[in-house]
Amino acid sequence: MTSWTALAKRHAGAVMAVAEQDVSTGVPAWAWWRRRGAGVARAALAEPALMLALLERHDLRHLAFRLPGAVLNALFRADPARAIKVLVDGSSIGWAEPPKALLRHLRSGSEAEILRLASAEHRLGPVLRSLPPARRTAIFEAAAERRGGSTGLWGMRLLRWLPAETAAGAAGRMLAWHDSVWHSARSRLDDPDIPLKLTSYLPYEEAVGPLREAAVGGDPRRRGLARTLLVQCTARTRNRAALHTLLADLALRTVNEQDPLRRDLLTALADVPPGLLDDSCAETLERIATDAVEAPDSSPATQEALRSLAGRILRHHDPAAAPALTAWALGAYGKLVARHGAGGLPAQALQASPVRRRRRRDYADAPMEPHGLDRVLRAGQEHDLLAVLRPHLRAAREREDFTLAVALAHALGRRSWALAELQDDLRAAIRTAPEPLAREAADLWLTRPHGRRRRRPAARAYRSAGADTAAAQPPPNPATLRLERAVELVREDPSAVTLPAVWRTVARHRTDLLLPLLNGNHGGRFADSSSVPPTGRGRFADPTWVPAVGGGDAGRWTPEQRDRIRTGLAAVVDDERLPVAARVAAIQATGRIGGGLALLAAWADREATVLAEAAITAMASAGEPDRAAPVLLRHAGGQASRVAVAALARCCRAIAPSRLGPLLEQALTAPGSKVTLRKLAARQLGRNRPPGAVDVLLRTWADSRLHPDVRVAVASVLLGMPEDPRTLDALADAADRHAGEPMLRTLFQAHPMAYAPDVRPAYADLVRRLLMAADLPGVRFRGSKAFGVWAPWYRGDLGEIIDAAADPGANEQVIKVFLALLRTGTIRSETLDVLTRLAAAVPGDGLETPARERVATIASALAAMQDTAEPWQRRLARDAMDLLAAQPLLLPQAARLAVALLPTDETDGAGEPAGFADALCALADLLRDRPVLAARTADKATSKLFGDYGRRPPIPPAAGLPAARRLTDRGDLAGALFACELIRVGGERTDWAAPWREVLRDLRESPHLEVRQDAWDITVA
Repeated sequence: MTSWTALAKRHAGAVMAVAEQDVSTGVPAWAWWRRRGAGVARAALAEPALMLALLERHDLRHLAFRLPGAVLNALFRADPARAIKVLVDGSSIGWAEPPKALLRHLRSGSEAEILRLASAEHRLGPVLRSLPPARRTAIFEAAAERRGGSTGLWGMRLLRWLPAETAAGAAGRMLAWHDSVWHSARSRLDDPDIPLKLTSYLPYEEAVGPLREAAVGGDPRRRGLARTLLVQCTARTRNRAALHTLLADLALRTVNEQDPLRRDLLTALADVPPGLLDDSCAETLERIATDAVEAPDSSPATQEALRSLAGRILRHHDPAAAPALTAWALGAYGKLVARHGAGGLPAQALQASPVRRRRRRDYADAPMEPHGLDRVLRAGQEHDLLAVLRPHLRAAREREDFTLAVALAHALGRRSWALAELQDDLRAAIRTAPEPLAREAADLWLTRPHGRRRRRPAARAYRSAGADTAAAQPPPNPATLRLERAVELVREDPSAVTLPAVWRTVARHRTDLLLPLLNGNHGGRFADSSSVPPTGRGRFADPTWVPAVGGGDAGRWTPEQRDRIRTGLAAVVDDERLPVAARVAAIQATGRIGGGLALLAAWADREATVLAEAAITAMASAGEPDRAAPVLLRHAGGQASRVAVAALARCCRAIAPSRLGPLLEQALTAPGSKVTLRKLAARQLGRNRPPGAVDVLLRTWADSRLHPDVRVAVASVLLGMPEDPRTLDALADAADRHAGEPMLRTLFQAHPMAYAPDVRPAYADLVRRLLMAADLPGVRFRGSKAFGVWAPWYRGDLGEIIDAAADPGANEQVIKVFLALLRTGTIRSETLDVLTRLAAAVPGDGLETPARERVATIASALAAMQDTAEPWQRRLARDAMDLLAAQPLLLPQAARLAVALLPTDETDGAGEPAGFADALCALADLLRDRPVLAARTADKATSKLFGDYGRRPPIPPAAGLPAARRLTDRGDLAGALFACELIRVGGERTDWAAPWREVLRDLRESPHLEVRQDAWDITVA
């Protein structure tokens, strides 16, 4: 199956059934999603209930962040409660920002669900932004309480999303905290701008004084920041009068300021809600724009800020409701053009796909792509803009400088077609402008820019008037208009056919003009015959011109037309005075025309390597694969084998299987064939599957003299033919006779999803044998990863593997096989027997400690499994911990398992602080007589429990405070060391709230010197 997406469009239920089967048989979730995710997501649109069941039944919630927004919407329509549970519980990893579909449906969710989604601090901002303002305060306060009631600066970036009263209170607390000495981050937060930024969120009456004082201060950078904050603070009051008064004051103060301050003011105004600006601001904005444009140090950044402000006003204000304001915005473009010419207009809009535009809009802080004026102006406003720019266009026309007209056409995009005067300028530019600009103008005059097509006003008027009305004239069709313009150009100047837009129109729609335009020696301004005079028969008027032949173009031409163009291209190829690049382009065009295989074969025999290789490559597209294949086979044995082999691969797709099989067999088995050709033949046999392909490959594999590289290529092809049982039998020899590094790396690349379920056990056993035969470190690593994927289907002898794992002197590869089977559950309680036998061999007689190292490896694997452990895995880990704790030299491994078994939000006792405290006290009891190990384990435990990484959610600081108190009150050394680490991490996370400082004081008075030393080493100021 090559396209699961196409299958899912018509058979969604069947695709979901296959997905259920794949996941049920043990295919790793990530590998399954990489191969089938697109198809399953498409099927989920039609079967959302089955998708929800799949995510729940197999615990695939961590893959939910890869689902497209349309699929998420379908899941919510099917069952909102289940969808929220699946998506919120699976959001611990993956999402930098939750998708809009989830946020939209979560607005009515419970506070617990919202907090669960915002468990990571970087997701709290998007969550708050998506909630109704009335709910944001409760969520923000709950998040602060989860941090232990902290009032540090962690929420500074969230103030913009909070209601004004809540933001003012939080900003006041942050200011008080920042001015205090009770925080360890003082050194890295000693930023003089922080108090000013926090002050801007205070009530307006309290904030306006300090902000105005800073806005007129001596430091220019601080003045610019203060003015930006003052504009934002005033805008949050929604008081138009206050904002207008402020703008008038700032406009007077920025007259003689430097350019960065004017840029900051314009940027701040562009972020003001457009509804706060009206006609009364037009005079003030005029003064600001004039100063920004006419200043001698005006920078491109300031020009962009002014365009952004003008575009925002034009986009959001109706000219009928705010005529003065919209007139100012249009005049801003006039000022920029008057000062900077064509550089004052916005750049051409990037033609991004709708999917890419949606993805960029998903991130609020991502820079937006520059949009052309066609996306800023309202319908019909392009005429108003043209009226503003008309004096500059006329002046440029009188100077015969059409740069401004071309730039305006680029910026307006499809809107420029409605401006007859601008179209006339483009036509004049084609006639008189320098050639590079003339070519650009021709493209604009003939090519309608891409964009969303809207019904033209003329078309609506014609339909409303009625087609039978004499006064109603149908609007011109853009395609017809382009065609008429192209014909007009070539009739006036035949050399215009060399322009790409004109040639495309003639070659595809007016083929009757081909011969008249190409025959004869037509001069013109677009025919470059000065450097290479047109000598010889069949040449084009421009001897350096190579017509572009697109897909399907030659099919529209008559045989006479194709012969004429082929003759002209041959003249270009034979002219040694021309650049090699032009001659190569002519060869490629000859191949796309078709019927020129004889020419290409003659050029391929030339000594010029570049031209010969281009001719060989073009043979694959000449339309005669049966005739081209023997020629390519001949060149595949020469110096051009590199390109000949690639061209032959393209030909194989168009040759009938009955003729392709013998051709490839000859290439694969001929004694004189090059290795690259034989490898290609093997791969093409697997790709095209002609009759007898498997038999040919098996006979080649059985050849004892086969080149190693060819054998690897044959093996890779046989891997893709599991439907024939003979292929796996043949590959079984690789573990015994052909176990080289390239062969092993190739065989390790096989994936279970490419094989039927009944074939997988045999290949899993083969992978185990290959892993045991590997000797290089890199190959062993790949082999262990490969067997980890195939382990769920291993059905071989387990006793041999268990005995070898318990033997410290056995092959070290066996432990990788053992661990892979342990992770899949194939080996369970047998692990305790292995650990018992290995523990009996500790410490050993020599300096090497293989038994202890193997115990550590198994213990690490058991600990890693606890992040998403099933009940049997937790029971096995507890039994292993008890077993290892009885051996003093293996107590570190037991401690590691104990740390992995500590309760979290997803395990028993997680929700109660007492359960977490009991588990830590039990761990401290285990290490009561081992203070050094206790200190080391405490450090690892706290970093694992409080760290925001991995599949386990972090422990909230509130759960650590009761545990720290109990460990401190015990009085023993090990418990106090654990308490020190809890206080160190929890205190910093809560910005040293009062309860944490009290426990720290108790630890600094501990009877143990080591504890007192660690407690005094904790910095809180």
